[in-house]
Amino acid sequence: MQITENKTGFSWTKTFLIGLGFFTTGVSWALYNSYVPLWLNSFIPDRVIVGAIMGLDNLAMIIMEPIIGSVSDNTRTRWGRRIPFLIIGVPISAIFLFVLPLVKGVILYLMAAIICFLLMMAFYRAPVVALMPDIISSKHRSKANGVINLMGGLGAVYAFLFGSRLYTISPLVAFGSTSAIMIIAMFLLVLFVKEPEEYASKEAPETKVSVITSVKEVLTDNDKSCLFVLFAIFFWFLGYNALETWYTSWATTTLPYLVDLAAPATEEAIQAAEGAASLMLTSFSLVFVLFAIPAGYIGQRIGRANTIKIGLPILSVFLIAVLFLGQFNLLNLSPTNQYYIVMIILAFAGIGWALININSIVIVWEIATDEKLGSYTGLYYLFSSSAAVAGPALIGLVFDLLTGGTFELLFPVSLICFIIAFIMMFGVKSGEAKSE
Repeated sequence: MQITENKTGFSWTKTFLIGLGFFTTGVSWALYNSYVPLWLNSFIPDRVIVGAIMGLDNLAMIIMEPIIGSVSDNTRTRWGRRIPFLIIGVPISAIFLFVLPLVKGVILYLMAAIICFLLMMAFYRAPVVALMPDIISSKHRSKANGVINLMGGLGAVYAFLFGSRLYTISPLVAFGSTSAIMIIAMFLLVLFVKEPEEYASKEAPETKVSVITSVKEVLTDNDKSCLFVLFAIFFWFLGYNALETWYTSWATTTLPYLVDLAAPATEEAIQAAEGAASLMLTSFSLVFVLFAIPAGYIGQRIGRANTIKIGLPILSVFLIAVLFLGQFNLLNLSPTNQYYIVMIILAFAGIGWALININSIVIVWEIATDEKLGSYTGLYYLFSSSAAVAGPALIGLVFDLLTGGTFELLFPVSLICFIIAFIMMFGVKSGEAKSE
């Protein structure tokens, strides 16, 4: 029996089923990001080149998401306007994910498989994200987006906990089982979720949607809320991606516990220090996932923009705490205590990030009309992915110019980005849930 939606009320079952689409992205990206860099390192000694290859996914999203989002807005089939992209994109992505370990010994074949995998993931990303607001009513979208992000997080948790164990048996087993899970998840979504009837027909929409038209709307609309929130998204992702990219480097050269751990300067010691630094960020990500649904509830209760305006200061305050307790060690903590206290602080910072991230795209959806949800989803990824591409390089340039390549400005620079985003949010006057 298919689950339909007339955009009234809220169904947990339906929302979790819709979230299976986002689950496929979480489970595949976690495995891809964990092991593909290791295979590339065996061929390419230059870490900059490896990093550039690993950043191709963001480049693909910048180019493809706005276009594919608009194309999906104009699509009409018996399955709807978003699900056809999943039916095509998920199985082909899963196939190329399975192919990756088969060709990891030949760089030319590996690069070809990587590019095909990235293109197909970008092919269905915007449609799978836009599927939720197509089905869920305005009032419940913040809460539903919390569920969607939880599902993506669960996919990543599966890949880290079980995929890593299967990888020790064989890379083919790990990647093959993940590919199978992607296809099963897509099959369940298609089987039980039905798009609204107006999209499940072969009749073309009365007016065609284009990404250029959507961009013009954002720029020329008297209400600049969408423009302000998109730039806010750019700046907080600029700060976030700088932290995500450079935190391990900062921690292993700043925190005495990790500096001592890496002191023997052997490959094993350095890897142990890097692993311990990465574990600290895991606390941030885990709390973000756990707080995803509560963040949606809060956005529904007090307003999405207000929730983001609370989340940005929370995130900033805890990052300031990391700066003073971690970098400057004002309380003269022992190396071990300092390490664990910073990890706990980062966990609380994950609450602020959940308040921000869960409610941001929902504002963009509310400003868009239903006919343009895919196009505006593409614009969201255009700004967030641009920050992901530009952020690490720009912040790295700041380090080179101002600190001689050291990392002590990481937290101040990220905080500046979050402050700019906070200021931008005061220009957001619309985007709240519509009354039913």
